[in-house]
Amino acid sequence: MILECPLVHLSPSSFSDTRSCLSIFSIWFTNLYIWFHFLQSFFIGKILYFQEHLCSAPLDSF
Repeated sequence: MILECPLVHLSPSSFSDTRSCLSIFSIWFTNLYIWFHFLQSFFIGKILYFQEHLCSAPLDSF
């Protein structure tokens, strides 16, 4: 997904375009940040779960 921002020219009409483009980027990066932390916590939880249940089992049970 490639977003192109208009180049900033020193004119009043381009400020609104740049502001809307920056808001799109901020929303996109916020969603990316939320998904990254969700996936990170999910996988770390899975790893800790398996580590706790597999490594704490008695060795003679295998």
